[in-house]
Amino acid sequence: MQNLHPLFVHFPIALLLAALAFEVAWLIWRRPSFHSMATGALLLGTAGALVALISGLLAGRTVPHPEATHEIMEAHEKLGIAAFILAAALSLVRLFRWHLHKAVCGAYFFLLLVLSSILIYGAYLGGILVYEFGVGTALVMDKPPGPALPGPEIKQPQPKVALPAKPAEKHEHKHEGHTH
Repeated sequence: MQNLHPLFVHFPIALLLAALAFEVAWLIWRRPSFHSMATGALLLGTAGALVALISGLLAGRTVPHPEATHEIMEAHEKLGIAAFILAAALSLVRLFRWHLHKAVCGAYFFLLLVLSSILIYGAYLGGILVYEFGVGTALVMDKPPGPALPGPEIKQPQPKVALPAKPAEKHEHKHEGHTH
């Protein structure tokens, strides 16, 4: 089964962080449209978080990964679950308009900040899994990757290696009126 988690995970992160940004904008400018945008971003982000969570749980059980990543994967998984639960709870608060009560308003905003922190740290751990350990990439696959898609061959640039300097050979030649 193909790992679909990377395909779905970025949308809820962006949408849920945008919900916080729209709430901050509402606090500054008090335009009702910012509340509407925050609600839309929160609801769409929560739906996306569910899809990202399910695809992440499947990936955690099916994607080859080094033994050294288990602790990071566990933390990443727990943060994903916590983020979805918190986003779902905040979505209910918005849908039932409980955030309009003064007693709930401060807690709602605080929990939106907590959600954003969880998302950012979870994304950071996901980045470590992929970019430092190669989880979900051909670097740790049990079998070599399949054939490349048809198309022109793309040559990878070769790293530039500094070669040791050779002693200069004595030679003479002229450059624009001066001799070496």
